[in-house]
Amino acid sequence: MATLFPESEVVGFDLNEQTYPDAPENFRFKQCDLSKGLPEIQSATFDVIHCRCVAQHVSNPLDLISVIADALKPGGLLLLADGDWVAFDEDRRPLVPFIYNPAINEQERHNSGQPGSSFYAGWLHLMGNITRSPFYQPIDQMLLQHSGFVDVFAQNYFSPINWSGRDLENGTEMGVIMNQNMKAFFRNSAEAAIRSGVASSMLPIWEEEYLKEFDSRRYNIWHYATARKMSISTVLER
Repeated sequence: MATLFPESEVVGFDLNEQTYPDAPENFRFKQCDLSKGLPEIQSATFDVIHCRCVAQHVSNPLDLISVIADALKPGGLLLLADGDWVAFDEDRRPLVPFIYNPAINEQERHNSGQPGSSFYAGWLHLMGNITRSPFYQPIDQMLLQHSGFVDVFAQNYFSPINWSGRDLENGTEMGVIMNQNMKAFFRNSAEAAIRSGVASSMLPIWEEEYLKEFDSRRYNIWHYATARKMSISTVLER
């Protein structure tokens, strides 16, 4: 974004440190916990805020919405996106997730457990249970609950994994990117699975079945919402 809009000032925030060696001069990064506010940022600073895959992972998502509202200028635009923990087949029907049961040994689980269930959907289901805040609500509903936003719009998007999808603009590119991302996702989230109680001996079996599914046609779903911060004129009209 900083490259596409060189006259703008772009600031990136993340809980983990990030490095961008080729970033343009109009970009800077700050490491912070967004649930505690934006450091060194005055209220009503930004014209646009894009918040992606964050809201469901903070302890209180509605507090995050308030932090964002404070940081936007009146009339500023919020672009809010979140993934979901459901996988779909090529006809966009939800897949039945494999549910981990520690009482069943690995070989039995691999050979005879839950016929027809999806190990990919099962991993998403597991990670959703681990990482999603109990106070999370659909993102458009949270925006509607907050009194500071108007013109709320929401839409869902399906992204193919390792195929081009059906009637999707840029579907081939999305399929390649999602294939890479979801392979990395398993590796990067394996430690969280172990901490939640999944036996480490189960992970190679799960990963093998998980990766096999990318030879089939799978979709993920993304929830997207936009809204504008209420302007002074809107407040006066009310």
